[in-house]
Amino acid sequence: MTLCLCCALAGVPVTSALAQDDASLRTAERLMQSSGLAVQLRGLPAQMEADFKQSSALLDQKLMEALLAAARTSFEPEMLEADITARVANKLTIADMNAALAWLDSPAGERITRAEELGSSEFDADRYAKYVQSLREKQLSDQRGQMLAAVVTATNGAEAALATQEAIALGVAVGMDTLQPPERRLGEATLRVRVHQAVRSEQARSAIAEQLLPLYAYFYRDVPEADLAAYVRFLGMTSGKRYQQAMTDAYVESLRRASIRVGELAGAQQRRTSM
Repeated sequence: MTLCLCCALAGVPVTSALAQDDASLRTAERLMQSSGLAVQLRGLPAQMEADFKQSSALLDQKLMEALLAAARTSFEPEMLEADITARVANKLTIADMNAALAWLDSPAGERITRAEELGSSEFDADRYAKYVQSLREKQLSDQRGQMLAAVVTATNGAEAALATQEAIALGVAVGMDTLQPPERRLGEATLRVRVHQAVRSEQARSAIAEQLLPLYAYFYRDVPEADLAAYVRFLGMTSGKRYQQAMTDAYVESLRRASIRVGELAGAQQRRTSM
């Protein structure tokens, strides 16, 4: 009887922890949807595939297909979404996630998210080029320009852009390296350093910084200034900062893992076909 009671008591905190974990994961899933990140991830495979084809143009057709197959699997939006969701659930408390959801599910938050989703899913390079040209002829007001600059900074825009480029470049490099004869491989550690130095150079950072303000202006071109102001206020709050940092960190970590998975899958595919 005593043993049964001790086992029951020992099980109480475990059950509570499991319930807490489950609640955190469910809340993080809502956050992924309300934030628009789940939708924005769908545009990543096309960007990734174009970069892989351009960077690996010297490979023969068989190796190219092996690399692309590995990349498509590694950067599959559903897989990335599940991975990022789990990471967010571990980084944020339920209270922090609910605070972010309160903003995201507000009318202004929904309009901001919708603009971001459309910006990633319906981006048109020609239309964007025309918009940038129009900015040269008629600049943004100082107030709107300052708001957009604040959004770029608060959303870690430069870090997210650089991390995306770095992950894709590393995936290409590791994948191609894996397909080389063993004696010619550089290895993941060496490639990681080289790619990081190239992508994170001051020149690259300056180029990204120059591109982000007009890009954000384009994404939010139909968003009222009152909504942008509310967005900046949210991002400046403690809960907003925690939310944005956790989402950025989870996104970056997931992309890094996916880039390494490209090499693992490409190598496994090559070993199978060579048998």
